[in-house]
Amino acid sequence: MFESHRLFQFDFIDLSSTKYILSREEKKHMLINYMKRVRRSDYTANKGFLDNNVDTILTQYEVREIANENPVKGFPLVFYQFVNNDKYYRLGSKFVDRPTEAMLEEMNVIRRKGEEHRKYMIQYAVMVYTAINENCINPEDKTCVTEIPKIIDAIYGKTIKLKKCHISDAVNQLKGSYFINIPNQRSYR
Repeated sequence: MFESHRLFQFDFIDLSSTKYILSREEKKHMLINYMKRVRRSDYTANKGFLDNNVDTILTQYEVREIANENPVKGFPLVFYQFVNNDKYYRLGSKFVDRPTEAMLEEMNVIRRKGEEHRKYMIQYAVMVYTAINENCINPEDKTCVTEIPKIIDAIYGKTIKLKKCHISDAVNQLKGSYFINIPNQRSYR
């Protein structure tokens, strides 16, 4: 099916391009659907989004601000991250305006936690490896097992032994927030 449809004939689709950009109404509709399904929040035209206690959690002004944004990473991905990650969600429209700043700070938190916790050390090294490996990682690739410990040594000054399962665990923990699966492959970017 993917090969036969013209939309999937490209390796990269720029959702921010004029050809594919979402209108404000489409963004607002997507926002309403996500908020209703993920955050269990109802939308009212005069107040914005209300939670179960009828408290406003996103004002009408913030809804308008979010629908007007056209983030670099593409609205659908940024908004998916916004609704599904509590830290991003608490930032409100600021996250949609500048998602990379919020994500950079969160990556720095993971890096700092790596000083004390092996799990975060591996996660950060996996992100660095992916960044220098043409934005791609295949947890099944044996080179990850040899290269990621070198990155850990360079960053943290520690020598550790890794197995493929450690790398797969780190990728799975980062999936959704930092990694997405490359369709029809075992790789992530």
